[in-house]
Amino acid sequence: MNTIIGGAGIYSCSGCSTGRKVGYVGNNSGAIQFNNINVQNTDTYTLIIYYCSGETRYALMNIDDAPGMKLTFSSTGSFDTPGPLTVSIKLNSGSNTIKFYNPSGWAPDFERIVVTSPSQGGNYL
Repeated sequence: MNTIIGGAGIYSCSGCSTGRKVGYVGNNSGAIQFNNINVQNTDTYTLIIYYCSGETRYALMNIDDAPGMKLTFSSTGSFDTPGPLTVSIKLNSGSNTIKFYNPSGWAPDFERIVVTSPSQGGNYL
């Protein structure tokens, strides 16, 4: 189960494959944490973040409570139009968490994430 923190909430999204998204992440009041991201090996994985934003926004991403990495999310055209951002991340064997937040402004809305490695298919979270 993922964790919605503070002022963030789940909202309908007509363009999202899940029909829902998490909005109001950031502004030092809301965050989303994806829990139980299980991998067999400590390795570098590809993370695809599906998000919606009507303008360029920023968010910090931390993995297992490590210091946050700043990510730039370009406009997808609207807050109901998802688009992907792909980054490489290091995950430890076992269960991991990935958290998105922004202490100083609004982050984009988040639909879902996909974690893949060259040797395995995607895990949709």
